[in-house]
Amino acid sequence: MAWVEPKGAGFRVRHRHPDGTVETLGRYESKIEARRHAKNFNASPTDRNPEPRVENSASTTHPAPAAAAVASLAAAPRPEFGAVVPEAIRPARRAAPEHPRPVTSPATLSAAGLLTLDQWVRIWMGAHRVAPTTAARYESHLRLHILPRFGETPIAHIARIEVKAWANNLTDRMATSSAHSILTLLSTVMAEAAENQYISINPCHGLRLSHRKGPDKTIATPLQVLEIADRLDPISAAMVITAAYTGMRWGELAALGWHNVLLDQDTPKIIVHANEGNLRELAGRVWLDQPKTENSGRSIPLPPFLAKLLTAKLTVARYDTVFTGARGAYLRRSNFRQRTWDPAVNGAPGHENSDRRKPIASGMTFHGLRHSHKTWMKEDGVDGFVQDKRLGHATPSIGDRYSHITPAMTAHLLGRLEARYQQSVSDFAVLPRNPPGLAAR
Repeated sequence: MAWVEPKGAGFRVRHRHPDGTVETLGRYESKIEARRHAKNFNASPTDRNPEPRVENSASTTHPAPAAAAVASLAAAPRPEFGAVVPEAIRPARRAAPEHPRPVTSPATLSAAGLLTLDQWVRIWMGAHRVAPTTAARYESHLRLHILPRFGETPIAHIARIEVKAWANNLTDRMATSSAHSILTLLSTVMAEAAENQYISINPCHGLRLSHRKGPDKTIATPLQVLEIADRLDPISAAMVITAAYTGMRWGELAALGWHNVLLDQDTPKIIVHANEGNLRELAGRVWLDQPKTENSGRSIPLPPFLAKLLTAKLTVARYDTVFTGARGAYLRRSNFRQRTWDPAVNGAPGHENSDRRKPIASGMTFHGLRHSHKTWMKEDGVDGFVQDKRLGHATPSIGDRYSHITPAMTAHLLGRLEARYQQSVSDFAVLPRNPPGLAAR
């Protein structure tokens, strides 16, 4: 009997075999799809593991076992990550039938030189489980870059020199980080094949891409942060200032609930929840998930001005989430960037207000606010251990395991941030031709 249970951001269908073992039959985004799969599985018990029949007629011709496996794998749709491995490549649990079954194991295909990368990827995907966002990235890399080049090549025939030339071509066409991500995925797939002894060696092992240094990240001064915020609606302005003075990531800010903004303490703080402190977005869906790393769950003390700003927002808040869209929905990253962030940072040439046409920090991304916060802390002589804890980074040395953030360290940091903001307010007030804005609010 198959049943449905939640798994991550979706649902999976599970089935218990007579011997007590449990397997996953598939993973689905919606509960309706999962129930339909379970219902079909339960309604057709005789079709679950159909046995191949071998005709005894002398006139009947049969393809070679390996060739039959190639045909069956080629016809089957590629499974989702973490889906059950197809019956054709799993050991049979039942007694051997009267007639021997065709041998269709990956080892047999590989030994015959017929196991292509596309076929191996189908097997690998069925056994490899990753987060939904990681699965989407893997599938994109496979569909757009890896399989078009090597999909029809038997894995035993993929030469290291060909992979190297292909990887170098990737670096000519895209950012080094993107090319590295694609090569890493191919290496992971091939390493798994080597571990299973389907190939003798991983042709990607030890390959290094030539690194092209990209342009330096654009960061903002406290005055520029205030100028950007002055061009935004009140909620977006508060979000930008909070990002600049806490170093929080986009997903952490978009997921932030008022219950994790502790404003009535001696030192007000924001809590980034270790289990649901990050807003994930994939294929039009959003959900709360764990932050980026295990160190991202943290407490972030707030300078006095920011505590006052958030307290003022709390008094008029209509929703449980701190930073939302106009109707209380979670913010969408691409919408915010296109409609709110880019016009404010890069300027809007056609704007009726001439002061809104010029750029403030041209090319800076929202993540640049996090870089700005890091830079400010360095300039102010904040201890590196305090910086890492505030940003949710792993501490770089074993000595830091024995370090602790003292009240004096926190006071020094918050005092410097407060001074930066107050100076930016003074500088903003004397800017020419700017109408009264955020500093007057």
